[in-house]
Amino acid sequence: MANKLEEFMKFNVKSLIRILDALETESNLRNLAKKDISVLFKNKHQIYKIIKSICNPEDYKLKESHLTNARDDLLKNPSKKALKNLDEFLSGELSIEPQVGKIIGAAYGNNVGLLVPINTNLTFKVDGGQDIIVTGVTQGSAMQQVNYAEMTTQSAREGLTLNLHYLQNLFDGDENLKYLDVSRIIGSFLKDRSIHHQMESVHYTGGGPSAGFALSLNTLSVLMNLPVYHDFGITGAPATRGISKDSAGSSVVIGGEDKKTERVLMDLNRMFVPEKNYHTIAPDLHKAYWDEGKLVIPVSDYKDIVPETLYFGQKHDKLLKELISKQIEYNKKSLFTSEDDLKTEKNKIINLKNVLKKDSESEIIRRLSAINKFYEDCNRKEFASLEYIFKKYDNAPSS
Repeated sequence: MANKLEEFMKFNVKSLIRILDALETESNLRNLAKKDISVLFKNKHQIYKIIKSICNPEDYKLKESHLTNARDDLLKNPSKKALKNLDEFLSGELSIEPQVGKIIGAAYGNNVGLLVPINTNLTFKVDGGQDIIVTGVTQGSAMQQVNYAEMTTQSAREGLTLNLHYLQNLFDGDENLKYLDVSRIIGSFLKDRSIHHQMESVHYTGGGPSAGFALSLNTLSVLMNLPVYHDFGITGAPATRGISKDSAGSSVVIGGEDKKTERVLMDLNRMFVPEKNYHTIAPDLHKAYWDEGKLVIPVSDYKDIVPETLYFGQKHDKLLKELISKQIEYNKKSLFTSEDDLKTEKNKIINLKNVLKKDSESEIIRRLSAINKFYEDCNRKEFASLEYIFKKYDNAPSS
């Protein structure tokens, strides 16, 4: 036992001293140990007894010493200090309201999560210009043999393709619209426009596939002129088709989901992650988030998250807040209640989701139909805004 204790102490001296500081152990012992680590070995049984007394979270509360030590570590580590400064800057860039084309993604590196605000705009395309522009991403070094800018641009293109498939599915479900080719409608709309995605970070070397869902939602937002909610972050790479013909796009597994989630939920209330990643997050973490009124939401198909991430008006917003509240309540009860006993609560959640899905899809169909009618109109105003198009051609008959 003594040898094991000494071996453990040898490799954990710094941590042990910090634990003794946090537990406010006898100051003389702590001060001597900081000057001469042999003091730890001489008093190993006493220290073991002190640490062994920690059994529950309340036995080891957050103290000022924790914060002081964390600050000192940052000051001694330039890379961590730079990350901290960047993170503080990005936290200040979070939106205070739903906006068109503004979403929060999440990156992972150096064992930490990082917020990645993404701004998307429609811009006028100069002759020969690109359909999709991505800025704010570094190319990566030749040594790494990874071009992050190109990876993120590919994800943005896949996001556009995913939306075309999603929108075509909506039209295919309507007998009066199924004859229309959505890719041609959107193609006409984008003929003189570019989709510009700005990854709002410094020397951002992430993005790539895990920014796919964020880029997809921002693309749909600017195409349909629908604001994105500002209370969530999202990570995940979507496929451009789902597992069935009526699916939009399934979710591909990503990495660093726990760190990304931890960082996002420090500032926001919801985090969307691929379904398979959702189950790798520890149950205790989920419970802690629920207790704070926060939620990690698994994503299996793109069409399921559109109604919960884009703003469709006050009525829709009220129903969404009710859904979030019921989901947290259901999750808490599921810890100690059988699934059979929660059927009523689960059905209420399913019904709310169906109402939100129906309302959001109806609004998107209305707006996409208006764009189609605009291009069918020989007397259309060439430089009409989306807001004008949606209002002018709402109930206009098709040619």
